[in-house]
Amino acid sequence: NQVHNLILGKSESLTVTGNVNKFIIDQNSIYDNNNIGIDIAGYYGACSEVNCMDVARNGVVSNNLVIRNSSAKNIAYNGSNSAAGIYVDGGKNIKIINNMVSKNDFGLSISSENHGKAALNVTLQHNLIINNDKAGLVIGGSKSENGGAHNTLIEKNIFIENDRLNGGYREISVQHHNINNTFKHNVYYISGIKKYLHISKDTNPKNYFENETVYFSQKVHNSK
Repeated sequence: NQVHNLILGKSESLTVTGNVNKFIIDQNSIYDNNNIGIDIAGYYGACSEVNCMDVARNGVVSNNLVIRNSSAKNIAYNGSNSAAGIYVDGGKNIKIINNMVSKNDFGLSISSENHGKAALNVTLQHNLIINNDKAGLVIGGSKSENGGAHNTLIEKNIFIENDRLNGGYREISVQHHNINNTFKHNVYYISGIKKYLHISKDTNPKNYFENETVYFSQKVHNSK
């Protein structure tokens, strides 16, 4: 499918939320919309029955082109450019594989906006994340009142020249309520004097970085 040029208000371009189990979002082009591209969400009161799980889960987001999704001109956000290309907002057991995510406000976001809840067991592999205005990936709640991200694997992705607006978000921003997340074998391409990682002083300590490679001004730095 092609999903494009939508005027969304506070909605998203493509949303999976509530009691949704075992889904696939594959080979779509989602572009030039004025809010989030793909949103996998949970804990918004979509259902309350005993046998209902209020969270999208066990899904795959793969082989999608997600570009130029921005809330900068969305009047519902008063000019705030805060739209992610792909957003896991409380989703559970989600695989995000082999997508190209480019020129959005944020590339990807993994967290939960609901306090006491978290995006759980998200795997992010083999994605190309390039030229987004803020972080290539932001993980964890933007405020301590939000939820967070637990047991996430970020592996073998390529990040190129994100944080185009030089807001200090860098390639990856680690925010609030992050527990047991692992970054390994990712490659980052950076120019200028920027660093590849921003960590909030309020984040949790149990996060791991293994064998990350940063190409910076023609030099290679390995983070073991």
